[in-house]
Amino acid sequence: MTLSAILAVVLAIQSPQQFDLICENTTRTQSSVMAPETETGTVRVRLDLDRMVFCFDDCENVLAIVAANSSEIILNSKNDAEAVQETSISRVSGEYVGRLSVDMGSYTVQMDTQGQCRPSAYTPIPEARF
Repeated sequence: MTLSAILAVVLAIQSPQQFDLICENTTRTQSSVMAPETETGTVRVRLDLDRMVFCFDDCENVLAIVAANSSEIILNSKNDAEAVQETSISRVSGEYVGRLSVDMGSYTVQMDTQGQCRPSAYTPIPEARF
């Protein structure tokens, strides 16, 4: 087997590094100043693991992926005095889990999102213009 044939086989076996996920999610929002709400919806997540960037839906904001391995993609992770935020997607089960908790002193808000993602054709993420 030639080197080019071996390389073609290896590339074919590797997981795609650019893909979209269509995620159907349920978000529960609780606040110290409002009644709890539950919302369902669908979001397209565009992922480029080569560049370690992602965006949602129409790609208004391109964001850095925190980490990616063979079992999980962590889209964001923040933990400071004002907010805790983490969003991850299981590459094995397709489970989407998001959590946002904000403490503004006089009020708090917590959003928990759970859902299921399925692969979809890749929609390119725009390159930075400058």
